[in-house]
Amino acid sequence: MDNPFLTESPAKLYAKFLPSAVIGLLITCIASLVDSVVVSNFLGPVALSAVNICMPIFSVITALAMLLIGGACTMYSSYMGQNKQEQAQKTFTLATVVLIIVGVAYSVVGILFPGEVVRFLGANDAVFDFARDYASVLFWFTLANILFLLLLSFLRIDLRPSLTVVGVVSCALVNAVLDVVFVGPMGLGMQGAAAATGIAYVVGVLVMATHFFSKKCGLRFVKGFFSGKELGAMAVTGAPGAVAMFGTAIATVTFNNYIITTGEYLLPGWGVGELYVSVYSVVTQVLTVSMAVYMGIAQCAQPMIAANFGAGRKDRIKVLYQTGLKLEVIANLVLMVVLFFAARFIAGAFSMNKGVVDMTDTAVFAIRIFSLSLVFTGVNQMVQYLLQSVNAVRQSTVISLLAGTILLIAGLLFLSEVVFPLHEKALGIWLSYAFANALTMVYCFFVMRKKKQELFG
Repeated sequence: MDNPFLTESPAKLYAKFLPSAVIGLLITCIASLVDSVVVSNFLGPVALSAVNICMPIFSVITALAMLLIGGACTMYSSYMGQNKQEQAQKTFTLATVVLIIVGVAYSVVGILFPGEVVRFLGANDAVFDFARDYASVLFWFTLANILFLLLLSFLRIDLRPSLTVVGVVSCALVNAVLDVVFVGPMGLGMQGAAAATGIAYVVGVLVMATHFFSKKCGLRFVKGFFSGKELGAMAVTGAPGAVAMFGTAIATVTFNNYIITTGEYLLPGWGVGELYVSVYSVVTQVLTVSMAVYMGIAQCAQPMIAANFGAGRKDRIKVLYQTGLKLEVIANLVLMVVLFFAARFIAGAFSMNKGVVDMTDTAVFAIRIFSLSLVFTGVNQMVQYLLQSVNAVRQSTVISLLAGTILLIAGLLFLSEVVFPLHEKALGIWLSYAFANALTMVYCFFVMRKKKQELFG
């Protein structure tokens, strides 16, 4: 059977696979958004702050998963491009088995020490109980979360993008319904919100797992799959995506602690540090939904580019990359405009006016400033996934580190402490995303200029 990644036109490939990639991520992100909106409206802004305190738990789970999933998907696509089907199946089997082991180990640690985890993540006394309750349930569903990400990625490569959408929609609907029921009428609080999210992931996994009973399924579990060398190569290839998520966890903890201090500085005596974290939680949710656009485009391009790299088709790699880059710029410009005009509606949905101080205007301002980063972020993502797909792991990892951790934290401190000190500190916080991604894009420009001939011929 011909591999469509090698034969169909790039425009047709994007038209076929991009909608499911973006919609799948978008619905997943909206499910997270619904979770936060329900918590904020039923339990208040302080509880919403607790959700954001726990966000690194998700980030670390995703980072551990992407360390192997990102590498496995790239290697699987490359092997299929070289017509090495048996090796491709060993790669899929190895990734699945190791991820199950990692998921179980992560769950055990979190279940045993939920209080210690959330205290380490920055929970103060005001949010500690909320955060501990949320995390204590969330850790039970680590394996479901990891398997959800695994199937979401591999089903697209196995040419079943429509089933991924069905799985994600099922997950989102279950999450939304159970969120309202558990947190509202049943009064289960933060534990109910976490249980709703976990059960939703289980449902999504069960729906997508039906692919293995289909005649169209090209994924197989095989014997003799273990290879330390292959596992190492998988981890190295997946490092850029994992570094990005680990960086997100580090940045979130740093931001949470810095924002609590900043909130107390700006409004001393009001005890509103955690309310400023709730504003950051809104920005984080907007960031998560935005990721569905810029990461969806880049993830859609990755297996196409990897397959053509394996087949030595530099001409097609160039067209696939250029098409993806154009889509990133156009889509993120549109998203930036939408967020600017929808900022007040978004802030209102999170009940930013229910704390001891009305934080609505602060949230609106934060969303609008954050939106300035989107085009830069989209370009960086496309370059990062291109480099990861052609095994330029070092440069791809540097892009992840710069945008997601190093320049982001440096921008936070530089802009808030040097450029916008005193009562303008908040402006520096929200501008740090644009600062980090704009400078990272400069690095991407020089990398691509240097590697242009090598990549595209």
